[in-house]
Amino acid sequence: MERHADILDQAEQFRERELQSLINNRKQYSSGIKPNGECHQCGYLFDNEKQLFCDSKCSLAWSRENER
Repeated sequence: MERHADILDQAEQFRERELQSLINNRKQYSSGIKPNGECHQCGYLFDNEKQLFCDSKCSLAWSRENER
């Protein structure tokens, strides 16, 4: 039973990170950052031209660096 709890905890943590990424993306759109075909943090190239960051880690890192 403990294994199921670990998996559920991991899934919840993933969901929270992705939700935070969506919130951060929304804030960044409203702050004037525009999609340019690549991740604004690491430079990863996208197929989706509307994307700002490749994942929640890059989104959070960019947010932290640009809050100052």
